[in-house]
Amino acid sequence: MLALYCLWRALQEPKIAFWLPLMAFFLGTAFSIKYTAVLAIAPIGVVLVYEKMVRKNPIRLGWHCLLVFVLPLLPWLLKNGLAFGNPFYPLAISLFGGGTGYSPEMERGLLADTGLPTLSGLSRLPQTLWSSFFTPLNAVNAPWTPLAVMGLPWVLEMVGKKAGRFLATFSLLFFGGWIFVSSSFRHASGGALVLVLLASMAWGEAFKERKTGAKLLFGVGSGLALWLCLSAQLTTTAPYASALGLEDPLLRLKRHYSYDLDTYAAYRGMEAHSQPKDKVIAFGVYQTYPLQRIAFVDFKWKRPIFLQWASQCRTAEQLARLLREEGVRYFLYQKWEAASISHGEKDFNLVGMPVSEYVRFWKYFMQPVGIYENSFVYEARITPLSVSEKLGLLPGLDEKTSMNP
Repeated sequence: MLALYCLWRALQEPKIAFWLPLMAFFLGTAFSIKYTAVLAIAPIGVVLVYEKMVRKNPIRLGWHCLLVFVLPLLPWLLKNGLAFGNPFYPLAISLFGGGTGYSPEMERGLLADTGLPTLSGLSRLPQTLWSSFFTPLNAVNAPWTPLAVMGLPWVLEMVGKKAGRFLATFSLLFFGGWIFVSSSFRHASGGALVLVLLASMAWGEAFKERKTGAKLLFGVGSGLALWLCLSAQLTTTAPYASALGLEDPLLRLKRHYSYDLDTYAAYRGMEAHSQPKDKVIAFGVYQTYPLQRIAFVDFKWKRPIFLQWASQCRTAEQLARLLREEGVRYFLYQKWEAASISHGEKDFNLVGMPVSEYVRFWKYFMQPVGIYENSFVYEARITPLSVSEKLGLLPGLDEKTSMNP
């Protein structure tokens, strides 16, 4: 929204030099937050080309615009480049590669999982629009605000004005690109904000007419919008009992994020016996939002981080030293989740390190400190135990024979 405002001012005041660099900075900041900002960057680029080439607007795009666009991106691009050899990880794998265990096939799986349309043909586009704007099947769990649709008669009036035409043009370009690259409405938040602004301006025009029908329609739309918001909260997070202190926040998270209570017990145990700088390997764990420690988390689409580290070592001592260098204090193992990932991920296996050394590592360098129904916590040791630990399930080797209940 800030970038779009700066673009609007630049088009109206082309001789004022700072509007376009400021626009570029806000676009770079948006892109550093989430790659889907490209859905806003592309329409703004189209508008700039049209203004410069067709309308002969004397706006100037210099090298400084590119510089301030890249500036807020640099920390993220540098981190990705150092960690994965790919500044745009987990995308652009075919151009830059994806690091150990990540392939173009996994990138395609990621895009499909996060909303890339799998339906082909122009005939399915209206269905995508209907599902995203008017049903809960849009990754937001609620139909979009009806106030925008109810304001359409006055939106048409706004299009007759310069500002309204500018916002409507951006919206058409934004959603025209979005519908071909994503089926998830959560990726359209930038365009949705512009539609909200356009609808707000339209309702302002409606109130200027001082007609009872417009006010009545607005009241009905507001009530419906509030109800949709409330119903979405009740069917997704149900936050009110927890917010009022009537429900343990951990129970709410368990209900909505598929955690077990023994997982929270494991979290609290690690937090109570470690320092904030200590790190955790969450092996085969989907997410660790409530854990107040830095964690290496294994989602799907690639070989688990711990198995990648093991593949770099030949002895138990080398693996123990690697964990110490990474600052790892604890190892969290959730057997059901790990088994589920292992059955669906072909690269979930131990390579490089001899199995005998891997077993010796677990016997002498990993000490069990928390045993729960599904979660197990091990403390990584710097020096080996004098007496080996008795092994139960061996993380990284036994998941293929375990079944997720």
